[in-house]
Amino acid sequence: VLVVVQTDVSERSGVEERLMALTAAQMTMLEAMFPRHIMEQIAAHGAAAAMSGVAGFDVGAMSLSKLATHHECVTIMFTDIVGFTAFSKECTPGQVMSFLNELFSKLDALLDKHNVYKVETAGDCYIICGGLLDEDEDGFQAVSTSSPCRAAKTKAARRALNFALDMMRVAATVMMPNTGKPVVLRAGLHSGPVVSGLVGSRLPKFSLFGDTMNTASRMESTSLPGRIQVSQTTYELLRDPRPSRWQPTGGVEVKGKGLMHTFLMDTEQPGGQQVQGAR
Repeated sequence: VLVVVQTDVSERSGVEERLMALTAAQMTMLEAMFPRHIMEQIAAHGAAAAMSGVAGFDVGAMSLSKLATHHECVTIMFTDIVGFTAFSKECTPGQVMSFLNELFSKLDALLDKHNVYKVETAGDCYIICGGLLDEDEDGFQAVSTSSPCRAAKTKAARRALNFALDMMRVAATVMMPNTGKPVVLRAGLHSGPVVSGLVGSRLPKFSLFGDTMNTASRMESTSLPGRIQVSQTTYELLRDPRPSRWQPTGGVEVKGKGLMHTFLMDTEQPGGQQVQGAR
């Protein structure tokens, strides 16, 4: 007796295809979030956990000291939206999220153009870093571990500044829902040492730590609408052949730092164009 059983597997096949697509999307997202050495650690520990029958992987079990990297000099840029607090009170949550998604998606599109790394967003604050990562021979984003020369430090600062200039231009194409006027940003840049590494056991995050982050944040908070403020350290790295486009502030009081000499650029003036040699 020959019994033939026919089963319709089209539904299961469709589920498997969707799972494969989801896995590919997850990998693409992880590659955008983590540099290569962390991806390799996640893969290794994930495979070990799967072999032992444990769901997922334990970040605490990973050698976090091996994932930590000291960077001698990078340039950090903080920016925020002028008038965002008032706007967020006047608009619905849906309008706020739709607006932020439109603006930040346009800023995300500039990251590869200027070869900078998006550190994070916090509320209406958008943070990037120049000189942190480089593309390795296999096309992966890898942390820069060698001590940068003066030229490399200058290139990192120029990348961050050029991103800031392009960011101001792009932001002006987005309208504030409550006023109908173009978005106005203020930005601040500072250069110095940071430590990068993986933190957290739930939603682990590749983060930067150090006083350079704090100072860059202060450069933004003491900046003016439509202006880019840089510390003297960053100003000296830029070695701008057109110093006239920078306006000395005469010093600003910075919490925990005292009086710091800083420089402002008005991005609406003709001088607010990109500097060369950043690629």
